Amino acid sequence: MTRVLEGGFDGGQIVPDPTQKRLSDRQQEDYTEHRVRLIEWMQNLGKNPAEGEGYAQDTVNDRAYRLDQFYRWVWDQEDRYTTQTTHDHADGWMRELAYGDSSQENKASHRKAVKMLFRWRSWEFGEEQWDPDTSLGTNTGQANPKDYLIHVDLGESLVTFWE
Repeated sequence: MTRVLEGGFDGGQIVPDPTQKRLSDRQQEDYTEHRVRLIEWMQNLGKNPAEGEGYAQDTVNDRAYRLDQFYRWVWDQEDRYTTQTTHDHADGWMRELAYGDSSQENKASHRKAVKMLFRWRSWEFGEEQWDPDTSLGTNTGQANPKDYLIHVDLGESLVTFWE
């Protein structure tokens, strides 16, 4: 079993610098404890808990980073610190990402990380898993959708934009 220490893990700090700057000492202690449990679960059980199979270290690093961004977004929405994320938070984050400038692959990676967070919450706390209401699949075709000019008829006017 891989152990995560409060000082850090193979992927870096348990609590990244931008997050440390936002939290009080007490909140940092709570968030560190929360992240240690989550990261240990990812490393040891996250991929297939029934088989005791964890994720590869690169996947753990990536998801830990993305989930920290998600938590900071939740705190902004709630105007307070919490580790109690909800399905509404996850849906809101997905909507926020859908309108963002990042690639479909990046958006899909965030979705996978949040979905995995709720699998952990189900395993750890008996909560319901999250079924996303927004699909952010990766583009598997040869052409980049941003290469196509889209025309939308909005009544009397024709609007042209890049997708």
